[in-house]
Amino acid sequence: MWDKFIETTTRHFRFLETDLGFTSKTAKPPFAIYESSKVQVLVYYDVNGRHELDLRVRNLSDDPRKTPRSRDDRDDVANGLAKGREIPISLSFN
Repeated sequence: MWDKFIETTTRHFRFLETDLGFTSKTAKPPFAIYESSKVQVLVYYDVNGRHELDLRVRNLSDDPRKTPRSRDDRDDVANGLAKGREIPISLSFN
């Protein structure tokens, strides 16, 4: 199932490399990781559990130990991401 995840992730997230200048980094369970000079995209796949995907986008300059604590902080993060390019993605492992 992991190999299918990597194949599908590579196909659906190729635009990060071709259009946005990201490079593919680690692809070891449970993460497929893409990075630009400023942003990291982590795609998490729960291969042994419920087979769920989780997508995390973070600035590389952010302290990974700090997370938004209040609703206002979370809204600020969401609004910051919303200002960027939105690309609908649908993944299927069938």
